[in-house]
Amino acid sequence: MTLQQWITKYEHEAEEFIILPGFVIYFEPNKGFFCYRSWQGVFEIDHTCTNDGKWAYDKCMEMAKERGCKIMRTATARSPAAYMRLFKGRINIALSGIKPNGKMYWYFETDVN
Repeated sequence: MTLQQWITKYEHEAEEFIILPGFVIYFEPNKGFFCYRSWQGVFEIDHTCTNDGKWAYDKCMEMAKERGCKIMRTATARSPAAYMRLFKGRINIALSGIKPNGKMYWYFETDVN
């Protein structure tokens, strides 16, 4: 799929796709995309659309290591239990909450190893 096709899929299943300041897109046609930024030792993941969650996790972990990050962070409006299994992380209650779009987002953090 093209990047635009992945973005259309994301918008259909999640929300409007808007790249936040400081984030860039990583894209592989057969796997999907995610937006990320690396700052203050944190590899932060934003919008993600993939058909392979393990690929996304492994690729983000690899990129976090390359950038010297100690923590990988992502958020979801979906089931937190599924993300805890996938990312093997912990919920950051201080960051989690209802955002301006009215949706509840759970933030997860995983130690980069």
